[in-house]
Amino acid sequence: MRSAQSKTIDANMVSTSYDFPEFKDKAILITGASTGIGAELARAFAAQGAKVGLHYNSSKEQAEALADEIRAAGGTVVLIQADACDTKALVEAVENAADALGGLDGLINNAVALGVITSPFHERYSTKEQLAAMQATIPQGRLGIVEDCGGAFLFLASDEMSAYIIGQTIEVNGGQLMP
Repeated sequence: MRSAQSKTIDANMVSTSYDFPEFKDKAILITGASTGIGAELARAFAAQGAKVGLHYNSSKEQAEALADEIRAAGGTVVLIQADACDTKALVEAVENAADALGGLDGLINNAVALGVITSPFHERYSTKEQLAAMQATIPQGRLGIVEDCGGAFLFLASDEMSAYIIGQTIEVNGGQLMP
């Protein structure tokens, strides 16, 4: 069982058992991957056999712990430190990731989901009252968790699954923002 705020989430509601064999040995750089959604995406792509470039800025301890976790599960990961607000440093980081991973097959830049996903961002910038008010607007009746995001990102990065999807927004939001 996982918990997001006061509502318990049944493990069957959030499956992290995906099968995207096309990512095996692909090199994917994920910016902002030391915590939150980016960290979950690093886990998700590594679990598919991708070689992960795990970018971080100041969260070195979290990045190292996540890299250790990925390696312990048999994954390949390299740590890439750079300030994403510094264009020159970020260009160098991409080049370093490509060198370390033998090229790059994909980039996930500043992983975000448009829904309310409980993450270090909301722990830092949202009050409990704000989160409760946002949760009240979500038809699914709960805030999202980072594990809710992996499948959508894998799907969108997959040539096999989403090759004909262009210019669309897929929101991971529990139904909060429906047209």
